[in-house]
Amino acid sequence: MGMTTQDLIAHVAANFSRIYLGGVPSLLNDDGAFLSFICSLTAIEALGGFLSPKAGNGERFRVFVQRYFPEPHPAQSDSLWNCETPRYTASHRARTVLPITTVTCT
Repeated sequence: MGMTTQDLIAHVAANFSRIYLGGVPSLLNDDGAFLSFICSLTAIEALGGFLSPKAGNGERFRVFVQRYFPEPHPAQSDSLWNCETPRYTASHRARTVLPITTVTCT
């Protein structure tokens, strides 16, 4: 017989703790912060695609930032997209300083 609902909940909770929460400490350095930043940009692109499925790459990213981010970020949507584009490689490190208003990737 398969897992009960309680067994499934316990299994998911244990894996969440192991994978998600267990991975957070490895992100608490410069390389991890950079990886988190790039993952966040990728998530924005994915959300933009969900909310604007007919918009093209870049357009949906910029529209999402302009629509849902607080000032001054909407004005930086082009610079943020330049961080996200495939032209960006591991050999081209962005100059990142938090908060995001000081990020330059162009």
